[in-house]
Amino acid sequence: MTQYTMSDATSGRSLRTPRAFALLAALLLLVPYVGVLYHVVDVTGSVPLFVAVVLGSGVLATLAARTLAPRVALALASTLLVAGLGTYLYSVPAVYRALFDVARYAGEFLSILTGRSVLLFLSADVWATAVAPATVFLPWYLALRERYDAAALAGGLALGFFVLTGDASYGQTLLGVVGVFGLLGFGQLDRADADWSRVRRFGLWVVVAALATRAVAAADPFPTDRSTGGSGGSGSDGGSTQSLEGSLVAVDDRVRVTGSITLTADERFTIESDRPALWHAGSYDRYTGRDWIRTGGETEYDGRLAAPPGETATLRQRVTVESPVQTMPAAWKPTEVTGAPETTSVTALGGLLPGRSFESGEEYVVESQVPVWSADRLRNAGTAYPNDVEGRFTALPSSTPDRVTTLGDRLAEGAETPYDVAVAVERWLEATKSYSLSVPSPGSNAAATFLFRMDAGYCVHFATAMTVLLRTQGIPARFAVGYSPGEQVGDRRWLVRGLHSHAWVEVYFPDVGWVPFDPTPGDARRAAERDALGDSASDGTDGRTTTTTTTTTTTTSTSGGNGTTSTPGGSGTNETTNGSGPGGQLQTPIVEMPTTTQGIAAGGEGGGSGPLPNLGGNGDDTGGTAGGSVLADRDRAAALAGGVAVLLGAYQTGLFERGYRAVWVRYQPRSDDPAADVERAVDRAAYALAERYRERREGETFHAYVDVLPLDADERECVERLLERYERARYADEVSTEDADEAVALADELVHGE
Repeated sequence: MTQYTMSDATSGRSLRTPRAFALLAALLLLVPYVGVLYHVVDVTGSVPLFVAVVLGSGVLATLAARTLAPRVALALASTLLVAGLGTYLYSVPAVYRALFDVARYAGEFLSILTGRSVLLFLSADVWATAVAPATVFLPWYLALRERYDAAALAGGLALGFFVLTGDASYGQTLLGVVGVFGLLGFGQLDRADADWSRVRRFGLWVVVAALATRAVAAADPFPTDRSTGGSGGSGSDGGSTQSLEGSLVAVDDRVRVTGSITLTADERFTIESDRPALWHAGSYDRYTGRDWIRTGGETEYDGRLAAPPGETATLRQRVTVESPVQTMPAAWKPTEVTGAPETTSVTALGGLLPGRSFESGEEYVVESQVPVWSADRLRNAGTAYPNDVEGRFTALPSSTPDRVTTLGDRLAEGAETPYDVAVAVERWLEATKSYSLSVPSPGSNAAATFLFRMDAGYCVHFATAMTVLLRTQGIPARFAVGYSPGEQVGDRRWLVRGLHSHAWVEVYFPDVGWVPFDPTPGDARRAAERDALGDSASDGTDGRTTTTTTTTTTTTSTSGGNGTTSTPGGSGTNETTNGSGPGGQLQTPIVEMPTTTQGIAAGGEGGGSGPLPNLGGNGDDTGGTAGGSVLADRDRAAALAGGVAVLLGAYQTGLFERGYRAVWVRYQPRSDDPAADVERAVDRAAYALAERYRERREGETFHAYVDVLPLDADERECVERLLERYERARYADEVSTEDADEAVALADELVHGE
């Protein structure tokens, strides 16, 4: 093959420039999706093991490029992938593996490709480590073997997977696209004459790819108040600001820890119940540093759910929907529901998830088994956590700063039980941080930023920080969202508005289940709710503000740190304290039970939640369209523009033709004309030789072209036999079906061989 070199002025060495740049492009293609896999492992598993696997795969590919034929290497890569996926399947807890169903998992895989993060996988760290060997080995092997098109295809497919799942950022996607086109452009230079004008075409590829990537990236996976049913309001910067309700309950499978938000007074539900409760809507187990994710998928609701462990009390709720929503909040833990859509499913954490939107006026009835507990019982609960609870709900990203753990250790000093630790952390947060809806986004490590760099935040920040601090102490905790009890508008009736959306912490206690703690300052939060309700009434956006609303006051006594205290709820919010602390009262949303030692809490072996996508409405209390996972018109237009740009770029750069040629050269169906079959076989052989060595120059005969190629003995014999049949077919018109069969076989040997 012709070598194109440039001189290194400092060392006198020569460098084969196109090949070097092609290999650099291969690395640029590997970096983005390996970075995505690294992030997954950082969130959920062992980083050193992953790094060792990636480096080992790269070394294996480098060695294999010297010894293994492409077919063998492809078989090895396939074996690595199948073995890895098998390892992942058997790493999943047996209770979930027993539910394995090919059709179900095929459907979930397709849903992953429409924007659901791979972090939703159970044992995501095992999955990431398992798929890394094949996705690193094959593209790097192919690049070293100078199969640049195939390397770009293999790496591009891996990157494309993570673009579709939404895990690859804009920057990562752009870097990977540059790598793909770099492989194609410099690989073309490496196989052809030194025509550096081809670099201009490569530059065009990169520009088109960048524009297409930027257009597709405009489809924001975290829309601003798109389907929450609440008015977004305006942020301090004059732009649109997400509503609290939208940030909590309108995101499928995840809640992002974000910045400034607003409250909306739009009505959501009227709930008839013997007692008020926290209307639990979703809980999330996996913390990424930036957001919370609920893992495990869903199963079909079969008419009954398991009750929590230990003693429970039955609570029946009749819920009337006031505006279109696609969620089913209920007191924890729901065990039976009537009036639900036929397609209702159950999340892996035990919550209900309707398969369609509820319309205004529809009703459903939920029966909940509410855990009964007292402070003494929680102190005596011990630490005999189920394995799946302890492993799943104590996990933190490896990148969590050490000072977070140090702070957790300091707050836990002197605490004898997990309950005492939870009380201490809750009290400290409530006493040291202020409440505000106008705050900057905490960024990629939300808990650490809030704890050490922010003076104020709202419920999402408080709940995130407390959950993370408890996990540093090995205490199972999860992030929960839903609604506070709401405004009492009649006997055993509560009106729940968007402004009652809330986030809190749930801590697991053996033989009790999940118990709620709320470190958010209650007085400031209630004041913000009153302000939002007053603003809504004054500007006429709330059409049903009632004068019959009363303040819900409930008292639940538990033995706290220094005594037993309680505070009345305001604006429909029930706050009960478990003790008084150095900076003020410890507030936990535990509401009244029949006796003074009981409280409504969240509980159950597996937890329970239902994410709240697609809250309908448009902020004017007139309802709206559910569809939080559907792109808005702007996003669809951006995606269409990106797709058109990709197609035009592919056409202009000849990718369509090259794709066709890649298939044409490898497969030759037989025809009824032996002479035509021989001619095509020769054309295929010539194309393969041009790809492997160089193209024929203008005016160069095929014999002269073949004579100067550095063919090995087997290749030369194959070419000579093929030319013999070609000359008989073209000049002597003496070609038989047997000759055509042999010509096709010889061409196949040249195309698929070394």
